[in-house]
Amino acid sequence: MPTVIVRPDAISSSTGWNLSGTALQEAISDGGISSTAIQTNATCAFTCTFGNSAAYTGGTINSMVVSAVGGSTGRGTPQADLALYKADETVLEEVTLTFAGAASVQTGGTITADLEPSVVDGMFMVFEPNGTGMFLAELFVTVDYTAAASGYGHQVNGVAAASISSVIDVVTANIATINNV
Repeated sequence: MPTVIVRPDAISSSTGWNLSGTALQEAISDGGISSTAIQTNATCAFTCTFGNSAAYTGGTINSMVVSAVGGSTGRGTPQADLALYKADETVLEEVTLTFAGAASVQTGGTITADLEPSVVDGMFMVFEPNGTGMFLAELFVTVDYTAAASGYGHQVNGVAAASISSVIDVVTANIATINNV
C-alpha cells in the first residue's frame, strides 16, 4: 500500500522554544535534521496543524504513525508528550516519546481507528516536552492509504483496461460504466 508523509503546515501556539510561528514550523518540517527547534524553558509546548495530500483523497486511510526526530540538549533524557487530535478535538493518539543523546527517530503507535481522508486533513497536535531539555528536528505523520479507484477498469473488445486512456475523447477517469458493465 502506498504511503505519504504529512508535515506541520502551521504553528497555532508555542512557548519555551528558541523559535516560534513560521520559523518553528519550517525548522520541524523541512525534511532534514540540520535545522532544529531548541527547548529554552522548562515550560515548553507547541500546537501545530498538518498539511494535506491529494494522494489519499477519495481513498481509504489504513493507518497512521507519528514520528519525531529529536534529542537531548545535554541535561539528561528528555521525554515529550504528544497528543494527536481530530479537528473536533477527539483524541487519535496520546503517547510519550523518549529521546536520548544525538538525534534519533521516535515513533508512536500505529493508529488504525476512525480514519478517513477528512480526519487526516483536519488533524492537529500538541507537542509538550518535559523540563529536561531537548531539540526537535522533524515532526511528521506517515499515512498508509489505499488509493481511490480511478476510471474504467474492465477490458473492452480484448483491450486491457490499463491500455485504454479514453473512449470517444472521454478520459477513463471519468468513465463509470460502458453498456452497464
